[in-house]
Amino acid sequence: MQHSGGRYRGAPLPVNRTTRELSSAGRSSPHPEVREEPAPVAWVGPTSPESRPKPDHGHVGIGDPSAQELDPAASEGQSPETEAKVATAMDHPPNGTGPPTVLAAHDLSKRFGSKVAVEHLNLEVHAGEIFGFLGPNGAGKTTTMRMALGLIRPTSGWVEVFGQDVARHGAAVLPKVGPLVETPALYLHLSGRDNLKVFAAPLGGVPPGRIESLLELVDLSERQRDRVGTYSLGMRQRLGLAISLLHNPELLVLDEPANGLDPAGIKSIRSLLRQLRDFGKTVFISSHVLGEVERLCDRVAILRRGQLIQVGRIEEFRDSAGPFVVDVEDAQGALDLLHCQPWGQSARLDGQGRILTEAPGGRGRELNSVLSRAGFVPDGIGRQQRDLEEIFLELTGDAQ
Repeated sequence: MQHSGGRYRGAPLPVNRTTRELSSAGRSSPHPEVREEPAPVAWVGPTSPESRPKPDHGHVGIGDPSAQELDPAASEGQSPETEAKVATAMDHPPNGTGPPTVLAAHDLSKRFGSKVAVEHLNLEVHAGEIFGFLGPNGAGKTTTMRMALGLIRPTSGWVEVFGQDVARHGAAVLPKVGPLVETPALYLHLSGRDNLKVFAAPLGGVPPGRIESLLELVDLSERQRDRVGTYSLGMRQRLGLAISLLHNPELLVLDEPANGLDPAGIKSIRSLLRQLRDFGKTVFISSHVLGEVERLCDRVAILRRGQLIQVGRIEEFRDSAGPFVVDVEDAQGALDLLHCQPWGQSARLDGQGRILTEAPGGRGRELNSVLSRAGFVPDGIGRQQRDLEEIFLELTGDAQ
């Protein structure tokens, strides 16, 4: 089934107060430094908080799904059923339109009084990728996402979405974005289906069948007429994701979408996000579930205390900075030799009696030469493969 987007794709969406103020303010420079203390906002879907009546939030806790309990397969095939659901719910993307960089932060900083939340952040999210945004609690992930959505003003720097400054052109670019930031703000006294209708109203309605397709897509069809107050946290997260997809956005900005989901639910969302990427969407996602990020994302960025520490493809993280593993007959004698080298003072034995060490110039060939000349001919030398969790803990200073 293919729907025409004519009824809603061009419809202007309500813009939150921060974006309006920036759009209307006279400027002497295109990117002024401004300061503003943010009001708490939990935003979901294409509308801004001021464009609708205040919902009944109720009490929603934050779940803590375990990354290690997920299925070990990192590259299982996509479900044909999920693929069909995505094709039904989403309009086909335009061909050859839009810049290759969908979202970019330029020297972006945010301070709350004396507290630095984000500091001189430069970042690019490319079209058609799933980009993971990682960092400990308080690292600045949510603050960055809220600045990218025009919900709070940067202290300095700016964010571009689809090549335009969000602060100046939010009304033009934000309708192309589907956000799910922090806990979904839902109407607990309404059904899941009616929540979708309420959020669809500012769009001028959605194509016939869109709501049914989205409910099917997020596996809420059987509970669509139940009050949201009876939903589990995971079901509310899935409903929030459906709301963010109502207007068929080109970019999804998702803050901890795995909150409250059990391993089966996380696997389902993973499959869905991959299909959306394959359908031409771009996904910018923050998460604490590191094992899931490793399975899902094309590239990741790691943030610590508001500063960008490292960015790259998942395989680049796995292959970088790991020590060399050396199998050698006289491991203790070889270890004593390495301890005499300035680059080998941290060498150690692992639980299997193998040596873990750095190498001169980071080259295994040089390490082999040093050991062989001293009479310790290795049986094998290779880089130790590390998972994203180890690298994350090391880079953020939380490794034990």
